[in-house]
Amino acid sequence: MIKLGEKEKEFLFRNLERADDLILSENVNDVLLPLDEWIAMNGFDEDYNLTDEGRTAQRIYDRIYENNVPEKEINYQTL
Repeated sequence: MIKLGEKEKEFLFRNLERADDLILSENVNDVLLPLDEWIAMNGFDEDYNLTDEGRTAQRIYDRIYENNVPEKEINYQTL
C-alpha cells in the first residue's frame, strides 16, 4: 500500500474518482498520474499560474512521491 498522510488522503478523496482504489494500490504511479492530471486540469489560472489549490496539490504530489519512491530511483539530474 502507498504511504499517505491524512492530509494527502483527504485531498485525494475530495478530488479524485476512485480514490479508495488508488490508495490501496501497490504502485505509486496509480496515484501520481491521476493527481498530475488533476493539477493540469484544475490547478492553474487563465494565465497558467498555479492557483492556491494547485500549489496544495503539487505539494501533496511531491510528498507522495518522496515518501514512496526509493531514493536510489530518484534521478536528481532531471529535477
